[in-house]
Amino acid sequence: MNFVDNDRWRGVCTLHDEDIHEYTVEAWTDTFRSWQAEFAKKFEAGISDLRSEALEGAALIEAAARRARDRADRKRLSGVCPANFDRC
Repeated sequence: MNFVDNDRWRGVCTLHDEDIHEYTVEAWTDTFRSWQAEFAKKFEAGISDLRSEALEGAALIEAAARRARDRADRKRLSGVCPANFDRC
């Protein structure tokens, strides 16, 4: 699959015989990467009040820490959030 733009992707599958074929496309969203890209765009555009976006990111990290199965991962994720964010 190749990224086209926004939420569009393109893939090519060459079939060598004339027959009925069935295929499935599975997709997953990357919530953190989407948040990160959106945050970066706003920051680069000079938007200075990004508190709500930072809290959203903190909530994503907090949720990832709760889902972490490995204790070291959980501890590392919990330590990412600055102390002034109440949600971390």
